[in-house]
Amino acid sequence: MVMKDELNPIGAEFTQACLRQRLLAINKQWNAILERESNAVARELHDDLGQLLTALSMQISLFKLRHQDDKDMTETANGMLMLTERCMQSICHLIDNLRTGDAEPNVATVLNRLCHIFERRHKLPCALTISGECKAFDRTFATVFFRIIHESLDNVIRHAGPCKVSITCNYASDTGLEVVVSDSGRGFDPHDTAPHQKRSGLSLMDECAFALGGQIEIASSKNIGTALRLRIPPESFG
Repeated sequence: MVMKDELNPIGAEFTQACLRQRLLAINKQWNAILERESNAVARELHDDLGQLLTALSMQISLFKLRHQDDKDMTETANGMLMLTERCMQSICHLIDNLRTGDAEPNVATVLNRLCHIFERRHKLPCALTISGECKAFDRTFATVFFRIIHESLDNVIRHAGPCKVSITCNYASDTGLEVVVSDSGRGFDPHDTAPHQKRSGLSLMDECAFALGGQIEIASSKNIGTALRLRIPPESFG
């Protein structure tokens, strides 16, 4: 049986283009809602909880100073200060997550920000290499692009173990955009049937790439590492 789209490939391409536009339009609406709510929560975390923890840290430091001759008191105060510092770091991480949609419309800016967040949060180096032009995005495109790379870096932490991480990016007007996120971690067999929760992140990235008119390829081997390649053709940039 011959499918309708096989008889009319131009119609199939038109349908896919319309679907991508619809996905981006829906994404734009959701982003506006999520950004408004996320920014409100981020402000509360930064202004209210952040100030309270800063005040608590100062009080503990004063307590430590008053009891500096008491070894047990000093050790207790040091432990409390360490816990307070960990709370502050957790709040910073939460704020980063809440503001992932606040992406700048420039590929270099987006990737630099993601590398900075990754290195600060996980204490692992993330090498970034950008060649070619620094393509500017519209806001919706930038947000979806941000989500793809952000999710790929999260997958490194979830599944790769301690490893080296690198991002390479190239844009040219005739070939489009190509971004590769690679790690030297434990890797996996792409042909294995993984549990649903391990596949959900890959499905999300596939859907986001499709909405941008691109595609994702993953190459991985056990104990060698994983490379995720995002390709977006030049026509997707208008």
